[in-house]
Amino acid sequence: KVLLFNIDSMSQVHRLIGHSAPVIKLQFLDNQRVFSVDKNGNGIVWDTKSGKVIKRLDGIHDSVEQVTKSSDNNFLFLATALGYILVYELQNYKLLSPKYIKLSTPITALCFDGERQSLIIATASKELFFYPIYYGEKDIEGFFEKKEYNFIYPYIENNPLLVYTKIYQKLEIIWDLTVKKAKLSLEIGDKNRAINLFKSFKNIPSKNIVMQKIILEYSDFDKFALFAKQDKIPLAYSLANKHPMYRDSKIFKSLEAEWKKTFVIAQKYSLDPKAQDKAREVLAPYRGVSEKTKFIKDLFMQGDVYRRFKIAIGQKDFKLSFELIKLNPFLKEFPEYEALMNYADTLYIKSQKFIENDDTHSAIKIFRILRDFSDFKEDAENMMAEIESKHKFYAAIKEEDIASAYNIMETFEELQKTEDGLALQKRWKSDFSKANYYAVDGDIKGIKNVLSDYMQINSKYRSLGRVFGWAYMIQLEQAVRQKRDQYLIENGIKNYILCFGLQEQIENFFNIFKKYYPKSKLNLELQTKGSLKMWRPSMIVNSILD
Repeated sequence: KVLLFNIDSMSQVHRLIGHSAPVIKLQFLDNQRVFSVDKNGNGIVWDTKSGKVIKRLDGIHDSVEQVTKSSDNNFLFLATALGYILVYELQNYKLLSPKYIKLSTPITALCFDGERQSLIIATASKELFFYPIYYGEKDIEGFFEKKEYNFIYPYIENNPLLVYTKIYQKLEIIWDLTVKKAKLSLEIGDKNRAINLFKSFKNIPSKNIVMQKIILEYSDFDKFALFAKQDKIPLAYSLANKHPMYRDSKIFKSLEAEWKKTFVIAQKYSLDPKAQDKAREVLAPYRGVSEKTKFIKDLFMQGDVYRRFKIAIGQKDFKLSFELIKLNPFLKEFPEYEALMNYADTLYIKSQKFIENDDTHSAIKIFRILRDFSDFKEDAENMMAEIESKHKFYAAIKEEDIASAYNIMETFEELQKTEDGLALQKRWKSDFSKANYYAVDGDIKGIKNVLSDYMQINSKYRSLGRVFGWAYMIQLEQAVRQKRDQYLIENGIKNYILCFGLQEQIENFFNIFKKYYPKSKLNLELQTKGSLKMWRPSMIVNSILD
């Protein structure tokens, strides 16, 4: 298990359960993530806010000895018992290389030098290696300048992290532009120019395969263009389905634009029961186009739904509008749907401006509208809850209702960074530190006086339980030193276990107790056990012996 604690509040946030073997390494990542790996080589990336699994990493077939990450949080490096270093990228959690580095001796330490973008590796043979993760970058820059692109790709195969360099990104941009230009040349029938454009990439096997495929795909393009020109629309669409690349062409985009115009005209006719034949006439050229058949069928079968949709939008009944869209996806083809989504985007932008200007009242008004938009519902409700909580938080601060302020702050961690939030945390740390002084003497009354403001704060219960538990342990130790009656100390041990469970400290104390009271027949395992998790301030007593 992984126990995740909040240092500021000194409380446990999550108990992450997902491993089937002892967890041996942890690595915190950005964006509220943490990586853990167990003895069996099972790696998990967790969301520290929700406590849920984000991704289980594939490809770990050896015991992981060391873990580190790159300074930009793009890569995760795992060193194994056999001397391998695996590397993952942390956007899609893809294994980039199972043998990124191979050393002949076990790796004893691993860290990352952000300034030099290098791994620092220590081994059992007392060697230290500095390994730049973008090794080969200078070489590929030289080849790039000379346009000798075919020499670059062997470096990429040798070091997959070079894909993430700026020079490689430039190379991919040039490749994409080359492909676009080649396709335009093939559209006008200039095959030789297309081949000439590809010449810088022809000796690269992976690119050459793509090049050959593109040239082969465009072998029927003249026929496609002729069908489009002669308004043989079903035949044109049939070829576009056979050759998906044609869909990027100007001709196909022109066909689609014409379809949308025609469909809008047909929609207008379909709203009038007397003009159904006119709508069919307008859409006649698209008979036989399989991908349009459903829209045409829906248009005639569900004209009534469309009319209800328009009325719902006109009456600003957005909840009904989206219920209709959910049941009838064809409505997304109508201009009203696009207008509806643009309206939602406009509202959201306005809400953010209101928040920036601290006009939360106006922002909440907009969020109440956005709740009816399925794509914005969750965000709107979360933002409303956050705004309302902030109002309650500052009201609690003003009224000196510390318990409410802390409880709200625990729900919305952003409040911890505010001036009032930082002041509350500073106050808690100071008071908790004072309580520890009283705990050293087993002074329960002193602890209660110092921490009285925190007794109603749920998130503090575990921290409170620890300090009171410590004080009770001191009381038990004092009782042994004072040679108090055996039955009193036994009663104190039972009370402690009832409140806090069978913890290591009470077991250690019991071993000491047995030395001084060897005749005791008390059995810890037979006692009723509580737990720190279930401890509450109502369980406080002045003496654990009572």
